[in-house]
Amino acid sequence: MKKNILLLSYLPIVIVFTISVAFFIFLYFAFEDNIDKELKLTQEKVINLEKRYLKKSVKDFKQTFSLFKISIYERTQDDLAEFLKYLIKHTDLHTLKLDGDDIIAGEIPQNVKFNYVIENNKFVILKHGECEYLVYFTNLGKKVYLAGINKKIIDSFVLEKIISYLDKINKNNPSYIALGKILTFTPDKNGNFGYLFYMPPNLKSKEGMILSVNKPDVKGNYFREEYFNCLKKGKSCFVSYYFENPKTGKVEKKVSYYSLLHEYNLSILKGIYESQIKQELKNKIDYVVRQFKNFFILSIVIYILVFIIFMFFFVPFINRTKSDLIKEYEGLISKLKNQYYYDELTHLPNRNKLFEDMEKFKGLIVFDIDNFSTINEIYGFEFGNEILKKVKEKFRAYKYFYRVGSDEFAIGYPHQINGFELKNVLNMSFEYNNIDINYEIGGSNIKERLFQTAEMAMKMAKKNKLKYLLYDEKIEKSQKEKFNKIQSLHHALKEKKVFPYYQCIVDKDGKICKYEALMRVEVDGKIISPFAFMDLIKEANIYHDFSKIMIEKVFEDSKKIDVPVSINLSFEDIVNREINELIFSLLEKQGGENIVFEVLESESIKNFDMVKEFIVKVKSYNAQIAIDDFGSGYSNFVNILDLNPDIIKIDASIIKNLNNEKYRKIVELIVEFAKNFNIKTVAEFVSDEEKFLILSYLGIDEYQGFYFCEPIELSL
Repeated sequence: MKKNILLLSYLPIVIVFTISVAFFIFLYFAFEDNIDKELKLTQEKVINLEKRYLKKSVKDFKQTFSLFKISIYERTQDDLAEFLKYLIKHTDLHTLKLDGDDIIAGEIPQNVKFNYVIENNKFVILKHGECEYLVYFTNLGKKVYLAGINKKIIDSFVLEKIISYLDKINKNNPSYIALGKILTFTPDKNGNFGYLFYMPPNLKSKEGMILSVNKPDVKGNYFREEYFNCLKKGKSCFVSYYFENPKTGKVEKKVSYYSLLHEYNLSILKGIYESQIKQELKNKIDYVVRQFKNFFILSIVIYILVFIIFMFFFVPFINRTKSDLIKEYEGLISKLKNQYYYDELTHLPNRNKLFEDMEKFKGLIVFDIDNFSTINEIYGFEFGNEILKKVKEKFRAYKYFYRVGSDEFAIGYPHQINGFELKNVLNMSFEYNNIDINYEIGGSNIKERLFQTAEMAMKMAKKNKLKYLLYDEKIEKSQKEKFNKIQSLHHALKEKKVFPYYQCIVDKDGKICKYEALMRVEVDGKIISPFAFMDLIKEANIYHDFSKIMIEKVFEDSKKIDVPVSINLSFEDIVNREINELIFSLLEKQGGENIVFEVLESESIKNFDMVKEFIVKVKSYNAQIAIDDFGSGYSNFVNILDLNPDIIKIDASIIKNLNNEKYRKIVELIVEFAKNFNIKTVAEFVSDEEKFLILSYLGIDEYQGFYFCEPIELSL
């Protein structure tokens, strides 16, 4: 019995010891499994964040490149103006000769026609043979002078500046930006399509390396073919491959984002080695695991040796150690989060942190600094960084304040916001070194899409030249309606539900002598006029697609009509290359004897020389030219005569006011002007017999309006 009691007395100890061992084993595997899961989740999250950063960095670089170019072009144009002014004043300029020189200047002969292109809506590029010049014109009386510089020189300077800029930002940066030169999108027999144009300072030796779709990486992946095909289609993409990491000297997997700078045929890439992120995280997690394993083994040994004696003292020690271990682990996680969720310059939470906190907010304000890119260009990035820090100080009282872009910030609100909060942000403007720092502000209460809608409101405020705008249900409804309308127009375009309706034009005896083709579109089963959707199709960049269908159908219908048919053309139609080619291909097939082109006379005609060149060419096919809405725009008689029209169509605003003596005098003046130069006149919007009789008395040649007929479909 004594022996059994002794054994029984040990039973609780054995049970506690067994449970303790089982607990330690369970704790070990649970901790190890948690570490593995945390590592995988963190790695995946960080890699996705880095991909977004790569894409944004390339986009920002392309914008910087464009700003560099525009700035240099503007300064060059100013220099050309001063240069030409000096030459005119101090030298005897002879007739301009284009002989391939880098700099040209001289008087333009009156009978010489040049091929011009307008770049960025402000720079005139003269094309002559293989050469292109950035030129500046000046008109002195009857003489026109120009000065120009070979565009290759300027573009070379632009590239030098951007390379210098890249050298600065790429220095000691393993996630660098590199440039490749695309020489052709049809590789030669060896698969060559270009070469490495720019590499960072520590990899300059690789510049000039031939790029070939047939050359794989060290593991046989034809990654160059993958990104080449992507760029060839005009797209941007992520590509993975194995490359030597200049920092470690080892071949490692790299993820790069590729995009194309079309004007210079430069491929832009920015990449990051996945191993950089994974190894950094793994080293830190492994350190914690090793510490835990060492401590765990030591704890078990000590526990076995002194379990019975120090049972009551050892349990608290284990608890303290476990607590310290958890604190160390939590500290590591906190450091990693701080590294990837906070801005390095301002130490503000960044865009990723905002998205993670978004559930807290019912309202959000997004704003950026007005003209910040210009400030950076003029005063430098260090000056710009100081401004960003000042902004942080200004808004330090806000609990939820984030830096979400280069100069873009966000404020989260647990409640819905109104104009009061937006005005508060507006009033936080300040002056720094005699520069006014102002904001462009957007806000939103749309819970499901707070950031997107707030940012959209900010962009809409910029577009409409407002200081701030709150995205509300009215805007939301408007945006949805706008989107649905654009989708309906896309569908109509896809189904080619674009139809010409024809309105007759009659002579003074009421006999039909022409038809004007007017665009109609079938949307949701209804036929609508272009006035209901013209702004939308221009905004959606499908205006020219509608024009092409309309032109093709009118040309086809003109074969069935025994009088001329007129087609309306805007200045945008005339300068569009595809529409231009379509018109002349159709004129080449069937001639222009039965076609009249109506060109709108308004401020939209920004280049009369280009319009004149078009008119001369269509007239060579025996087509006629009418100036539409005459009297609504500049009505510059000299310019109109220079276009050499066959017909002038008097604007409706004049015809509608014929009861006013002033407007009748205007019609008399136009008729007299037209008859003196053998130009026919057409009065639009003739709505009743009274207007017809007055216009007939004033000598109008032809008439158009509901008094004679409404626009109808062709029914031949």
